[in-house]
Amino acid sequence: MPKIVDSEQQRREISAQAARWIATRGLETLSLRNVAAAHGCSKGMVQHYFADKEELLFGALLHVTAAYEAREQEVVAGYKGLERIERRFVVVLPMSGSLRDEWVVRLAFYARAALAPKMQEYLHSHVSKALRIGTRELREAQLTGDVARDVNLVRAYRGIMATVAGIAVSEVVSPGVIAPAVQKRMLRDTISTLRAASHAKHPSRLRKELMRSAAAS
Repeated sequence: MPKIVDSEQQRREISAQAARWIATRGLETLSLRNVAAAHGCSKGMVQHYFADKEELLFGALLHVTAAYEAREQEVVAGYKGLERIERRFVVVLPMSGSLRDEWVVRLAFYARAALAPKMQEYLHSHVSKALRIGTRELREAQLTGDVARDVNLVRAYRGIMATVAGIAVSEVVSPGVIAPAVQKRMLRDTISTLRAASHAKHPSRLRKELMRSAAAS
């Protein structure tokens, strides 16, 4: 009986192989032939799903994006407001080797997009969607008094995105320079600037909470 080939599964596996190649060997050496050899298949099979290097890079980006979105859906479920936003971004911070590898792929795509209109269109659509969702959530948090009323919501969400991107660039260039705990603190500090004064913890209250936590541990 002939073997049944799951085309979508094959595409995902080749995309994952391309992502691994970019993360470990760089975009410069990415090719249909090299990915085929690493995947243990013919160049023709890779070419069946990806016409050229740019499409292969696109596939690698979609692979790491899907991985992130799966983590995001799991951690934000049941949360609202600033806590939901913080949890969303924590799982994309480059706090491990595999998460740093995801950023190597993203940054390779971003650099390539500077000269590729199709990639620019995708990025514009992706960022616009993220901004719409994030701005809506910030507006909801503003209505509940969690976010200060004078905050420019679009600019605020862009600021959070920029903080995470800046951390990622630093970690891709110099792995281990920013410890995971510091990455989380930088993200939290950026988000805390949006919080309404009435929702910010009073120093004495925070100190008491820390003391109770220390005593219990």
